[in-house]
Amino acid sequence: MRKMKNELKEISKKLFTPIASEKVLVKDWNSKEDDKAWKDL
Repeated sequence: MRKMKNELKEISKKLFTPIASEKVLVKDWNSKEDDKAWKDL
């Protein structure tokens, strides 16, 4: 049980950075201006 708990902690650490980064970056990427600029591509 302890080993599994440690493995889950490690997985959580590895996943946190990309998820957190995506949430931060989406604020800049997800805009009406960007949608307009990319609509024809």
